[in-house]
Amino acid sequence: MKTTRLAIVLLLLLAFLQYATFSPRLPDQVASHFDGAGRADGWSSKSAFFATNLGITLAMAGMFLFIGWMVKKVPESSINLPNKAYWLAEERRAATFAYLEDQMMWMGALTIAFMMGLTQLSIEANLGATFAMPSSALWLLFGSYMVLFVAWIVRFIGRWYWDAKT
Repeated sequence: MKTTRLAIVLLLLLAFLQYATFSPRLPDQVASHFDGAGRADGWSSKSAFFATNLGITLAMAGMFLFIGWMVKKVPESSINLPNKAYWLAEERRAATFAYLEDQMMWMGALTIAFMMGLTQLSIEANLGATFAMPSSALWLLFGSYMVLFVAWIVRFIGRWYWDAKT
């Protein structure tokens, strides 16, 4: 669990470093929204662009940290797990909640990394002359996120079935 919290903190530090590094290099008006082909179709001030991106990143981190913390506070009657009696038995209860919290943090770290990747593609588009991001990079980033997301889901759900000793 400490590793996942550390991952989120490091990603947040990288997001601020991303801002500090690239903010001075960008023009006052930046392309802030792009269509599916990577062409700019929305503009904002540089400060609004970074405030929005950093705000969403911080909110995402807070949300996943809160969900991870909150899972221990949910009444047992509200928990829906396969083999629930096994996983919430006294001898496994703490480990089950620690795993749930840890997995929420990993999903948060993955999502924050994806958002930082989108921000970086936006920055690079604004540093170029065409104000367009390469659609191949955009789709590669999105596809990578989706593959990792599906793998996370399969492992997360599978744990409750495959690892149970019932």
